[in-house]
Amino acid sequence: MKNKQYKVSVWMITYNHEKFITQAIDSVLMQNVNFDYNIVIGEDCSTDNTRKILLEYKNKYPDKFKLLLHDKNIGITQNMIETYKSCEGEYIAMLEGDDYWIDKNKLQTQVNYLENNKDCVLCYTKVNRVSSDGKFLKSSNPEDRPTTGLKEILSRGWFMHTGTLLYRNNLIKKFPDFFFKYRSTDYMLHVLLATHGKIGFIDIVSSSYREHLGGITNDFRKEIIPFLNKKLCLLDEIDGFLNYEYSKELKKQKKDINASLFIHKLKSNNFTLLFSGIINFVKGNKKTILNRFFLFAKKRVPLVPKPFDKQ
Repeated sequence: MKNKQYKVSVWMITYNHEKFITQAIDSVLMQNVNFDYNIVIGEDCSTDNTRKILLEYKNKYPDKFKLLLHDKNIGITQNMIETYKSCEGEYIAMLEGDDYWIDKNKLQTQVNYLENNKDCVLCYTKVNRVSSDGKFLKSSNPEDRPTTGLKEILSRGWFMHTGTLLYRNNLIKKFPDFFFKYRSTDYMLHVLLATHGKIGFIDIVSSSYREHLGGITNDFRKEIIPFLNKKLCLLDEIDGFLNYEYSKELKKQKKDINASLFIHKLKSNNFTLLFSGIINFVKGNKKTILNRFFLFAKKRVPLVPKPFDKQ
């Protein structure tokens, strides 16, 4: 029998999301669509009841779920790639197990957009940031640019939230070797997709991103300086992968990262870090550094900027 054809595969990875996974899945099941979709979940050997919850959904909706239940923990990058390769839909929508959608028409709206904009390979929306218990914190509002592309991703860095994405499947045939060396998997995926076409922005809020102690963002806050240093190394790898055709755009992002490194090292009160921070100051975006000090003096934002989001 021929496999069922899905318009969308909802790509989800999860690990120890017992408190959140039900809300994430229900936010997918509530979607109002005129097409078939399935939910492909990579469960990375959780130590809580996440797997049990997934099996209950699978038993209730046997044709809707495709579960990848790993025998041992394989890590976020490998779990992401294996789940990606198991998605059969014409399009892939991304949602991590601790986030959730808030717009019942999200999938239909984004599919319609990509159907009507054949030059776009990816579209995204605005997102809300919420606390661990779902309380609203703030909105993340990207600049209103109907379409963008590879140059902007390389110059600006990460700006699209995972839970808001929908993109065309089967564009990435092989992941470059450096993909497995870094934790910025979301950003690298954006870059790879953008080499195939334009990116569209839809001016709606479709998703909620949850900030909690067990989240990846919290891990980055604990090790932000090593993370940003690795980010610089990653950009060098991407530069070579793209045959150095976008070095100018990457240089702008590197200046912003060096500015953040300088601020973090200044805050650390560590002499060795302060000394190395001089190099970051020289290479950094001076306007970013001065704006951060100005805003901090006015008590509008903390001195230390937030790290990149879940990547």
